[in-house]
Amino acid sequence: MRTVKEFVFLFFVSICFVVVSFLCPLNAQAQIEQVAKDVVKDMSPISGVVVMLQDGDVLIDLGSNKDVKVGDIFTVYVTEKVIRHPVTKKILGKTTTPIAVIEVIKVKPKFSICSILSVKKKIKPGLEVTRFSDIPAIFVDRLKQPPAEVLYGYLKTRLGDLNWLPDVTAGGEKLTSEVLEKNGIMVAIVAEPNAIKMYDRKLRLLRLWPWMPYPRVAVPPAGAPQAAYPYGAPPTAYPYGAPPTGQPPVVSPERAARYPIASADMERALAPRYRKVAEIPQVALCVDIYDLDDDGTLEAVFITEGTLQIKELSETGNTVGHSFRGFGKLVSVSGGEGGYIALNIFIESKQMRSMILRYVEGQLEPVVTDLNFILGFVDLNNDGKRETLLAQDFDTETFFGAKVFKMRILGKKVEPGPNVNVPRDFHLIGATFADLNGDGVNEISFINEHHKLVIFRGNRKVWMSPRRVGGGVQDISMDVGTDNIKFPLNIPVETMPLPIDVDNDGKKELLIPDNKSTTYHLVEGFPTYEYGRISMVSVESLGYTLRPFSGKLSGPVVGLGSDGKEVFCGLVKGSLLWGKATSYILAFPKPDPRRLQVIKQKPQL
Repeated sequence: MRTVKEFVFLFFVSICFVVVSFLCPLNAQAQIEQVAKDVVKDMSPISGVVVMLQDGDVLIDLGSNKDVKVGDIFTVYVTEKVIRHPVTKKILGKTTTPIAVIEVIKVKPKFSICSILSVKKKIKPGLEVTRFSDIPAIFVDRLKQPPAEVLYGYLKTRLGDLNWLPDVTAGGEKLTSEVLEKNGIMVAIVAEPNAIKMYDRKLRLLRLWPWMPYPRVAVPPAGAPQAAYPYGAPPTAYPYGAPPTGQPPVVSPERAARYPIASADMERALAPRYRKVAEIPQVALCVDIYDLDDDGTLEAVFITEGTLQIKELSETGNTVGHSFRGFGKLVSVSGGEGGYIALNIFIESKQMRSMILRYVEGQLEPVVTDLNFILGFVDLNNDGKRETLLAQDFDTETFFGAKVFKMRILGKKVEPGPNVNVPRDFHLIGATFADLNGDGVNEISFINEHHKLVIFRGNRKVWMSPRRVGGGVQDISMDVGTDNIKFPLNIPVETMPLPIDVDNDGKKELLIPDNKSTTYHLVEGFPTYEYGRISMVSVESLGYTLRPFSGKLSGPVVGLGSDGKEVFCGLVKGSLLWGKATSYILAFPKPDPRRLQVIKQKPQL
């Protein structure tokens, strides 16, 4: 039952919503209401128990089945006293005392693994845990406008289990890990112009909820003075007002003739038209598009069920095939300099049996076989060529091990090189290294186990996609646990993002597969997709943004590549479940600069 004080507060919040409805356009008001509901949904209290302690971490009985996410913070409670009715002896409740705070670092279907942030007493199995309860939190308002004020009132009412404290950061100007730790603050919710962000006490980004309380009406020209992101007042690109009415320029007849196929939702896409380059009458589980022999012509390396095929992307393109039936499950492939190809092969629930091959004068030959590592070629010097072979340890419990190192190819042998510093839970399959903001330092990008694209600088996460992206057409299935208790673990096989300077401004954007599925686990290991798309992540005046590069395509995107003039993708169209599908290579032009400017004025996806 609510107290009079709570009713008064709710009445005040309602009045604020009415006031804001006069100050904000309808779409802005809807944004405020929606993001408030999203934040409350993700931070609402849920309770479970401690299952066990393992290697200094805490396992709890709440997993993805209870909508637990990495970054969720739980309080561990010990029961002090049980309250019973004096007559009926029924239990009316209990008094509890918080003894520890833990943070989720890995989520499984029915349990989660948590690291310990603080502890007063020994944590034991059976103790109660509750999400975002008795956690010291602050709300940082960087907008200083009605939307943020109303949002704060809504959150403070709906998330009453948090211990809300006054903002000690002076509106974000002093938002540092030192200030948060000094004041004992575990969670900081920050209202910024284009997103609501949640940070932990180390100022690590835990969650991001996009919003657009200020409809765009203008984009500051390159080089114009701007408030330093992410601090300061709302940029002038987001005043209250109506969005622009400009439409993307009409496609020229020459471009329409070269790229005859148009997507249905072309008004939002940077590259709405494309052409078909090649096809194979099979399901391509993975496609890597790269100039293997450095002759100026790209090759498409297809993995199908048990075979690897290489097709030159020219009018008279040669096709080379090799069968690997009986070797294990072909997982992923990546090409590198000198015609080398890293092929990852998985022996069910046992080990990797990866190999290195070489494409020489139109022929395919094995170089090194039976490597119990996950392999991948990457570009570490930002010249567009994958000169470095990386290896990641195979882990029988998590698949992706903790150690990543360079590997040198010496004739028919390999030699381990120096270790590479990567974030925790790094996935080499589907990872790329690229300088995205032009400061000369590589960001590390990969799609995590929750199907979100994450971008790191060293070990610090700087961005996470606001929704699911990626989406491969096969999973790796493993049984993990002890001999007595086994848990199924499914590892999605993701496609490597493509770093490319789309707008010729000297900075690289990141193209990623963006495959839409509403029935991903309807049949385990065979996701079904409504459509595919290429999306683009770029650094703009307000930080990282996610926009559609292509329009909606008729199947999932399973590979990306570029020759510098066009963008190529692998696409599978048909039934993945029954294997009745055809795989295509499509080519898209680089966007018209005028179209790029107009599209950038539209809200991100």
